Amino acid sequence: MRPEEQAIFLFSLALASRQKGDTASAARWQAQATELLRQGDGGAVQLAALLSRGTAPARAEAENIAQAPQQKAVILALLAQQYPQVRTSLASLARALNVERHFPYYLVRRVTAARDLTTWSTPSSIATGKRVRPCAAAWCCWR
Repeated sequence: MRPEEQAIFLFSLALASRQKGDTASAARWQAQATELLRQGDGGAVQLAALLSRGTAPARAEAENIAQAPQQKAVILALLAQQYPQVRTSLASLARALNVERHFPYYLVRRVTAARDLTTWSTPSSIATGKRVRPCAAAWCCWR
């Protein structure tokens, strides 16, 4: 496996860890993946610098990341998790690039979901300002 492919796998582990709430493991996986990128070519080194700088990328910067679409989707999903102020923009771009139906397709899809599926708004909950938890079978009715 090439270093870039290994890095994407490690970024996927970071994505899943952060989604689960394990930020320590996510940081560790992301640091290992970033280190692998630093050993790559010019585009990989630039991506490592972007991931390491500690500030949210602008949408134009995110669009200019030189990676294959599925790899770019993983990176954008990770950045969307890391920086809530640009989550909507980066998550929508990640969803658009997430087209190959193999790992980590479903992980990126879950992390970049357009809405929170654990609680929903219903007409009565909107009136009262309370969010409700759906029953187990209701998910298919609300799509």
